[in-house]
Amino acid sequence: MVKMALKKIMLSIPEQMFKKLVQEKKRFAYPTFQAIILEALRKRYYFDKSGKSKKGRPRDFDIVKAASRKTL
Repeated sequence: MVKMALKKIMLSIPEQMFKKLVQEKKRFAYPTFQAIILEALRKRYYFDKSGKSKKGRPRDFDIVKAASRKTL
């Protein structure tokens, strides 16, 4: 097992999101809110490799390729 240095953070979340966390905790019997948040982060950053996301920075636009296309 790899030992990792743990960091503490303070987290402020909207009331609606907190209510959702409480529901998830009860529904899936999580021991703490930290477990729910860590699982969500793991899914997002380690396991969700389902291709390209439409969010974020747009693709680079290659003007040479665009000028040489036959259709616009």
